[in-house]
Parts: sequence; structure tokens; C-alpha cells
Amino acid sequence: MKPALALCALAALAPVLATPATARNGSLIGAVASAARHAGEEDGGVAAVEGLVSAADPQGMQAALQELGYRAELDQDGEGDPMIRSSAAGSNFSIYFYGCVDHAGCDSILFTAGFDLSEPMSPEQANDWNRDALLATIYLDDEGDPHLFHYVLTRGGLPGDVFAASLREWAQVLGDFRGHIGW
Repeated sequence: MKPALALCALAALAPVLATPATARNGSLIGAVASAARHAGEEDGGVAAVEGLVSAADPQGMQAALQELGYRAELDQDGEGDPMIRSSAAGSNFSIYFYGCVDHAGCDSILFTAGFDLSEPMSPEQANDWNRDALLATIYLDDEGDPHLFHYVLTRGGLPGDVFAASLREWAQVLGDFRGHIGW
């Protein structure tokens, strides 16, 4: 089953995320500036992806991930829509496809990673992360385990370098979150 709770949390955060603001430590402005500065850059050690990458073409997205050096296993979620399993920064993650009609023609993706903690994360700890997060936020499941998620609209396709930059930022967020929870 798709992480419906993640979408509910995303919907609840939409008014907050749509309002420009500065986090306590200035990280929001810094993260936006960093993302803008690096969106079109190629990292010297990272392969480039040519053409457009879109949720409408799951095999193309799988190939783009593989070109960038990531494991990418194309599968189906519990509803029959495409999904990709991968890993970065020492953590497994999934890419769920949304906006699909009859399991095809999808227009967006949701990067997700769950962490099964030995002790539950408190809502306060989750709020601390979400307050300063720009690229990915978390929700807690019924056991207090955090699930990190990041939504990307790909309608019309993303230029390969933008997709590569988005993936690098997702990997960075995964690493940052692992540090945040002491994983």
C-alpha cells in the first residue's frame, strides 16, 4: 500500500511549505540558495543523464538512476502502480509513482525511506526535523518510526541534470537524517 499517510502529512504541510520563511538557524534560506546554485551543475564524479526524466516513463527513470550509479529495481506497489527500489547514503528507499491512470502515464514521484528504530521517535523530535527541513519531511508511524518523504512533480519531464541534482540532494538528506537519528 502506498504511504497515504505521507500524502496526508504533505497536504497538511502545504500551506506552511508555500509560505516563504526562515528557519531558526537560517537553514531554509541556505538550502534554497544551495539548491538553486547546484540545480544545473554536474558533480565531477557523477554521470550525467541526457534527455528528460519523467514519472510517465518508469523504465526511463530506472535507466536514469542506473546511469547515475544507483541500484534501481522496477516493481509495482500494492495498487499496481510502478515503484522503484534503490539505496543511497547507506539507506534503502523507494520511489512511488503518483497521478497514474490505469497504472501508466504517471506525473509525479514520492521518494520515501523508513527507519525502524529501537526506541520510538517523539513527536517533538519529528517536529524539530520538519521545522528545519526543506527537501524532505518525516511522519511517524504508529510505532514511532520515522518515514522520510520528498515529492517531485515530473509532468512534462525533468531535464536530466535537474533530476541528477534532485537525486544528489535526496542522498544528502538521507545521510543528514541518518545523522539526526544516530542511525
